[in-house]
Amino acid sequence: MGAGNLEKWEGVGKSKRQGSEHELSTPMCKESGKEGKRPAWLSKDLLVKLKGKKEMHRQWKQGQISWEEYRDLARLCRDGLRKAKGQMELNL
Repeated sequence: MGAGNLEKWEGVGKSKRQGSEHELSTPMCKESGKEGKRPAWLSKDLLVKLKGKKEMHRQWKQGQISWEEYRDLARLCRDGLRKAKGQMELNL
């Protein structure tokens, strides 16, 4: 790898770092005290659903609930995430 190639790759890295900060970043929540801590599409009720899904997964792994119960909750969470992200894209 020659010196010319190295210079080209350094330029690519700099341009990617500069562009990714503004163009490709996910909008973050602007609440006071929570600024930048969670994505804007992640509402509080969706966050509660995700935490519940995590707990249900743990219970399923321990054999406390059936796979069908966990699967139904996981589908609801996926649908909620899909709708929330789609709505955020429409609002941009």
